[in-house]
Amino acid sequence: MTSVAEKEILEMNEQIEEELKANLQVRIKTEELKKLVSRVERSAAKTSVQEILKGIYIYFGKDKIVARAMNNNYGMEVILSHNEKEKNFQFLSGKPDAVVFMDKKFPSMVNALPRKETLITVKDKRVIIKSGRSEFIVNVLEGSEYPKFPEIETASSISISPEVLYSLYDKTIYSASTSETRPILTGIHHSIQKSIFKLVSTDSHRLSQVVYDLDTELSEDISITVPAESLKELMKHLKGTNQLKIHFMNNQAIYELDDSRMYTRLIEGNYPVTDRLIPSAFTSEIQFKVQDLKDTFKRALISNDENGVKFKAKPSLKQVRVQTLENQNGKFTEDLIPYETSGDDIQLGVNVRYLIDALDHHPNDSVIRLQFVGQMKPFLIRTLNGDDRNLALILPIKMAVPDMQGEVIIDNFNGDYQEELDLYEDEAEKFSEEK
Repeated sequence: MTSVAEKEILEMNEQIEEELKANLQVRIKTEELKKLVSRVERSAAKTSVQEILKGIYIYFGKDKIVARAMNNNYGMEVILSHNEKEKNFQFLSGKPDAVVFMDKKFPSMVNALPRKETLITVKDKRVIIKSGRSEFIVNVLEGSEYPKFPEIETASSISISPEVLYSLYDKTIYSASTSETRPILTGIHHSIQKSIFKLVSTDSHRLSQVVYDLDTELSEDISITVPAESLKELMKHLKGTNQLKIHFMNNQAIYELDDSRMYTRLIEGNYPVTDRLIPSAFTSEIQFKVQDLKDTFKRALISNDENGVKFKAKPSLKQVRVQTLENQNGKFTEDLIPYETSGDDIQLGVNVRYLIDALDHHPNDSVIRLQFVGQMKPFLIRTLNGDDRNLALILPIKMAVPDMQGEVIIDNFNGDYQEELDLYEDEAEKFSEEK
């Protein structure tokens, strides 16, 4: 009967023989491998004419391990640099090489590894992944077959805070179109003139715009449209990032982060001129606390989820009524007394989901201004005391009902006053704390 010691010696001898036959061998902390794969796996193509784009590329080098994945819109590259102090990985033997893991279950294999360290052996067109007693043998393709990632050539570049960029994209991406009928509208338009960085998105029924003043000026103007799909993936990598640089090139943009790089194609074509859609004068303005208005429209959506809601306002009387169309289940009505009002009476149909989407990108305790220019004209949403360049625009919807024609009438108004608003409350608290 073979003793435990003899078994261990046999296993060691077998391992030494395998190492001698191997192309390369790397020992890596399992947690580092899991992070590396999880950060690129979403970028691998689900469907593609190029079958290899469905795989995950990994380069094993002496001083770094590089993971890549790409699809028809964008590609992601993450670099794990060798850290001798933390011993995040060790290149044990062989020559640096790259392979492509084509098995769609590869990320699940990595996530299932049981021990703190994993031994990876590349041997011909197979990779042996061993962690403790667990071992996966995976067929792979040669890394040389994988498309090369673009290099950063001469380009206009900007540095910007990752937190700031996340906020800018968050406030615009929701208005981009999801229909391929007009591909240009499925992206976010980026324009830079000197130090003014402007982002705009629209699906032709609503529009979002944000403007940010950069620290430096560019010598050349920028006007590009980046797919919203690419930016949704980028936003997942921005949190926890310390440094960010964007390189704008002829047919692509490259986002350079701490230890990763994402490139994205650009959408061809001329983006619509949206400045002419934004009115400069208004006939009415109504102010609401975001949470109050959002809650009202959410209640309206419960009663009737067909999107259309009647919005009536008599600014001179500080009266606003939100009412759904009557259906077989009944209807919903709620009267509101805004903080401040001015201008002419207004009545129009509002897309509930569009308005809630816009309000979701304002703090609940902030105050917004609804600015109107007429019954069937687009209305704007701006933050009170905010930068007027930042706004949302929503087109009203047609509602062919008798009480939406002619004079604005609000019978039996039953609104409650919202809590009193002190615009200087925060400043007063700060002053008292300093005292």
